[in-house]
Amino acid sequence: CAQSLRLPPYFPPRGLPSLHLLTQLEQHIAQYEVEITARQGSFNQKLQAIKDLCGRLGLDVDAQLQSLPSPGANPDEFIPSEQDLNKMQRKLDELQARHDQMLASFTNFCQDIRRIATDIEYLPETAAEAAILSDSTQYSMASTSSKSLNNNNNEKPLSLTESAAPAAWPLTDTSLSELAAWRLRLVKHKAMLVGTCDELRAQVALLRQRLRLGDEDDEFQLSRHQGYRPSDLAALQSELARCQNLRDGPMASAYAASLRREAAELAALCFASIEDAVGAGDPGLTNEALEARVEQLRNRYESSRELYDTVRLYQLTWEAYLDVEQRMKDPSIFSNRGGILLKTEKEKKHLLKELPRVEARVAEQLRACRGGDRFKIDGRSFEEHVQHLWDGFKAEREAAKANRRVGRRIATMKRQYQAKATKQKQQQQNLEATEAKQLRQAPVEFGPYLSDRQWATIREDLSADGSCWEFCDFHRSHRDPYLAGEDGLLGICDSGCRLCFAWGFWNGKDAFVKEKLFGLTGGMRAQGNHGEDVKEAYFYQLNSPSHDYMRAKYIYPVEAFPYDRLLAENAKRSVTDDEFEIYDTGVFDKGYWEICVEYARDDDGSGGGGDTVCVMTAKNCSDSESTLHALPTVWFRNTWNTVYSDSAATKRADKDQPRLTRVTGANKNFPPTVECRHPELPTVFAQFSNEFMAADGPGILFTRNETEEKNAISRYLTAARAQGGPPRLPRDAGSKCSSVHQLTLAPGAAASVCVRLSNRPQSRPVPLLVTNELVARQRTKTEAFYAKVLDWLPESYHPSGDLAEICRLAYSGLLWSKQYYEYRPTRYLKCREAAGIRNAFSLEPASYLIRQVESHGWEHLDNADILSMPDKWEFPWYASWDTGFQAAVLADVDPDFAKAQLELMLSDRYMSPEGQNPPVLAWSAYEVFKSTGDLDFARRIYPRLKLNFAWWLRHRRVASQCSADDSESDAVSQVPDNCRIYQADAYAWVFATGLHCLRLAAAAGQSDSELCYWLDWLARLQRGFRHFDDAEGFCFDILEERGADGVWRRTHVRILSMVGMMPLTAVMDFDWSDLAGREAVAAAIDRCECIQPNSIT
Repeated sequence: CAQSLRLPPYFPPRGLPSLHLLTQLEQHIAQYEVEITARQGSFNQKLQAIKDLCGRLGLDVDAQLQSLPSPGANPDEFIPSEQDLNKMQRKLDELQARHDQMLASFTNFCQDIRRIATDIEYLPETAAEAAILSDSTQYSMASTSSKSLNNNNNEKPLSLTESAAPAAWPLTDTSLSELAAWRLRLVKHKAMLVGTCDELRAQVALLRQRLRLGDEDDEFQLSRHQGYRPSDLAALQSELARCQNLRDGPMASAYAASLRREAAELAALCFASIEDAVGAGDPGLTNEALEARVEQLRNRYESSRELYDTVRLYQLTWEAYLDVEQRMKDPSIFSNRGGILLKTEKEKKHLLKELPRVEARVAEQLRACRGGDRFKIDGRSFEEHVQHLWDGFKAEREAAKANRRVGRRIATMKRQYQAKATKQKQQQQNLEATEAKQLRQAPVEFGPYLSDRQWATIREDLSADGSCWEFCDFHRSHRDPYLAGEDGLLGICDSGCRLCFAWGFWNGKDAFVKEKLFGLTGGMRAQGNHGEDVKEAYFYQLNSPSHDYMRAKYIYPVEAFPYDRLLAENAKRSVTDDEFEIYDTGVFDKGYWEICVEYARDDDGSGGGGDTVCVMTAKNCSDSESTLHALPTVWFRNTWNTVYSDSAATKRADKDQPRLTRVTGANKNFPPTVECRHPELPTVFAQFSNEFMAADGPGILFTRNETEEKNAISRYLTAARAQGGPPRLPRDAGSKCSSVHQLTLAPGAAASVCVRLSNRPQSRPVPLLVTNELVARQRTKTEAFYAKVLDWLPESYHPSGDLAEICRLAYSGLLWSKQYYEYRPTRYLKCREAAGIRNAFSLEPASYLIRQVESHGWEHLDNADILSMPDKWEFPWYASWDTGFQAAVLADVDPDFAKAQLELMLSDRYMSPEGQNPPVLAWSAYEVFKSTGDLDFARRIYPRLKLNFAWWLRHRRVASQCSADDSESDAVSQVPDNCRIYQADAYAWVFATGLHCLRLAAAAGQSDSELCYWLDWLARLQRGFRHFDDAEGFCFDILEERGADGVWRRTHVRILSMVGMMPLTAVMDFDWSDLAGREAVAAAIDRCECIQPNSIT
């Protein structure tokens, strides 16, 4: 065994017993046999591995084994030595290294081939190609040349032969060479695709640019990416063909125009005219000719680009020089201590040096350029062009000098003219001042323009959350002056609410003087269970349109006024309960004062020449003797210390502030008189009667209409009921005053107090008899006026009776509801921003008034006028909707005021610039015109109504402006985003507006085009009316809902309400006979389906 293993022989130790020796020998023999088996197994394994590698590498096995140990004829008896195994291992390592190297090359080739084939979208044609392109390393090919890769470029330059079949893959040099050749062919094919695609892409881009095709073209989106596949090539070829068809077909003219523009741009770069270079004026040029000339111009520019760029640099340098020369003429250059001037002069010197250098470069390049002697700029050589620029610059400079000389002469003449104009302006101002002075000598005309409630209105709200009811409540209104108006008890004022007169009463039991009507607040924290509600008993009884006579009645309890009980009881009641009124308190059961207030104007010159007489008659309607303090009060509205005060008013507050001053007479019979002086009004004298004025009493009390002093007279009179004693009052002057008359009357007795507002003082009291005669005369005159107005009543109801009395009360109530209304949000914001103004109220930046102006677009509002109010206490604000209805009725008794109201609502100071206004104004304007027949009024108001109609055409779906029901408007505002609602009444109102505007246009003598405008619109609206449901026989709102597919679907909202009846109002009886001779109008009438003869449709 040791010899077979080529190991030294084994010699056991001497002296061992035979048994031990036998055991050791057996052990060594077993070890030798194991070693022999291991060596034979390792040899056979290496031999087989070498044969496998030779098979994979395509090598001759016998040739490779010649230098290696051989087992001979008896391989089972062959025992390899260690040296034999080492030789086998070295050979195996050599073959394995060669195998790994060739396998790596094979893998790289396969990866490259797969990547390139993917890029060019190559499809395999044989199983061998499919095996390689399928990313599988289990496929191989035979090593014989007959089964190698095909190199026949004529037949299949990019594919493997069909004879290549899956087998043990031979990693031979030949196989790798064939793979490398295939990869090279694929690379060349990809290069060809890339070049072709780039060329096509450039052509397509140029064509699309010239044809001005946008990127939104879907057909070109797929080929716009940077791909080079055959599909990209096909898409580009298709797009090129499409663009060429467009170029030669429908877009040929556009393509030619684009070529001409491109040629013009290139001609500008080459300083050549488009006519000379391209022949743009030749209409016979084809697109091919234009393309050739564009290419010619591009080659021309590219060949001499350096020259053209240098010439352009000269042009830019010249323009910079002209700019510097222009800046040198600017007077602001001498600011900054001359630093700007020095910097500009330095820049000018640099440009003057740069211009010759650039000019020399151009001349050098022209000499070096082939054909440079033919280079022209605007038909001139470069040298002539430079000389032309300098000549023009010098000519402009000389012209500027001449203009300055002329300018100095013009400035002298202008100064002389301005001096003359200033003198004329001063003369005009003196004349206007004289006229204003004469105007102030005219008496002030008072009217019922004083509001019943100014407190808790939006015009007085400066809160951050819009809670006007809480910000300026009933009690605060007694303490602080108002911002934009005044209120009083059955009072009057001038047309600007500057000088006010009203009555105050005190029964000796209230905590303060009754100066204004009390009521419960509404809003977010309403005191009334049904919102705002006045809790007083007063009645408007009679009023004339000229306000020569006015009468109203007020009921004042003998006992303390139940303020707290009215608040407490109404707070307990819910919305479903009845309101708790003042009659429910039982305070009148204990007695009351029936107070009748009358105003009469002396218009015939007797007694005062335009004086206004104010008479208060109080009757004691109780079972016992009672005392009433009557306080006729005169005051100025605070226009000098509010948020609406401007800086000029603030500056004049001390020297020219409105003032009430006591007038002392020369004899004891001189009546208590107060002079009312205001810078914007003629002087008025308030003369109080002596009746019931105690000799030792306070007489006339003065205070100031400012914060914490406004209610000083009330606190002075009720000082016995308050702590701290009476306040100190000004003695003989202020901005508010009251005379105190104490009437103590027996049950059923009555007494009167008189005040005369005159434009001149009286030397003695006017007898009460004369006053009563004036009041009676004006009362009779007013009743006669209403008897004439109401002559349309049936004989059984005329001239007296319940119906006539109701009509008189209705008309008088409308006339009493006139009120001065001031709301100027923009002016308020400007005054607030003025420096140094400190107002009575501290304003926060986020006040509700500011947000109203910003969010609602109220910047155009500038309200300071006499308006007809819906109610001077519960609704002391105007609504254009209500104004329209009121104007139609007022036209019967006060047509001038009715027309003025409508013109105000449609003026720029009220109506938004877009024309937003309720659709009722057209109906109202027509009713007023029908009552007055005033054609001038119709012509004045017609353009504004047309603007209003145009707004409604754009917004007729907006229901919040025209819904018949406010609750329905709220529901409309909650429509989801995917829904739209079209209201039947909105459509009807718009149609009715068009009808009334048509009649006004016809009455005002508008042109045929105007009449056709209305007829065509009415026809369009009629055709678009879809609200009538044939099944129900009724009109309903239309709800449009957009489904998931984006389609709007229309359904009727089947609710039976007044909304469905409103289309019946869009009907008008019209006599077309006057328009029969107008052909255009007759044709428009024929087109209008909504016109039916002798029928209502």
